[in-house]
Amino acid sequence: MGKLQKLIILIVVLWIISKLLSGGLVFNMAKMVALLVALPAYIMAVVLHEVAHGWVAYLFGDDTAYRAGRLTLNPLDHIDVLGLLSLIFFHFGWAKPVPVNFYRLKPRRWGIFWVAAAGPLANIIQAIFWGVFMVLVAKGGVEYSIAYGFMFKYKMGLGRMILFYLGMMAMQINVMLAAFNLIPIPPLDGSRMLAAIFNWEEDVFEMDFAGFFIIILLLSLGILNPVIHILYKLIFMVVLKLTAFFV
Repeated sequence: MGKLQKLIILIVVLWIISKLLSGGLVFNMAKMVALLVALPAYIMAVVLHEVAHGWVAYLFGDDTAYRAGRLTLNPLDHIDVLGLLSLIFFHFGWAKPVPVNFYRLKPRRWGIFWVAAAGPLANIIQAIFWGVFMVLVAKGGVEYSIAYGFMFKYKMGLGRMILFYLGMMAMQINVMLAAFNLIPIPPLDGSRMLAAIFNWEEDVFEMDFAGFFIIILLLSLGILNPVIHILYKLIFMVVLKLTAFFV
């Protein structure tokens, strides 16, 4: 385990401890059951995000992820336990990054853009899938509204309610992952996309190490919250409209 990884673990552990001491992580049995039900969807969200990066890189000529055995849906090859716990507790997290050699992408500039965009797009597609899933599970028991999302018309049975709640949590976590990763701060995907558009690739890559600590600092101070909220709301609205289109 490298020094950076150890430092990341220490920061996140201290963050969790601070949340526990401040009462920020209050769980009841219902919430724990809901988390367990949604856990497979959480894992799918981060796994498909990383596989999408590697798959698009392969299409643009870089087989690094393929040769490393990372173009697989096996969660054991992708899951970072700490990143998964962070996803569950704080609604943002990470998996083991898929290796990509950006210098092998052809064309390099737009290869970088689409490899970066692939992760958030994978989460947006999953969010639409789960939105459709919710409507199909409800079978008329849910009223669709652009302004307020999904509104209950009548009380559903327990089994259907659990599946509906699974879909709702999975949709929300995928929208949150897409929104968080679109923030234009290295090493997040949004910074790669912006760098490709303005041809700043080298400068952005050099900021990856410092960028992680900037993100942690801005999250701790709450400065990123309005940005995440705006991105989340925009993506959520798009997901709702596309869900309505498909059903």
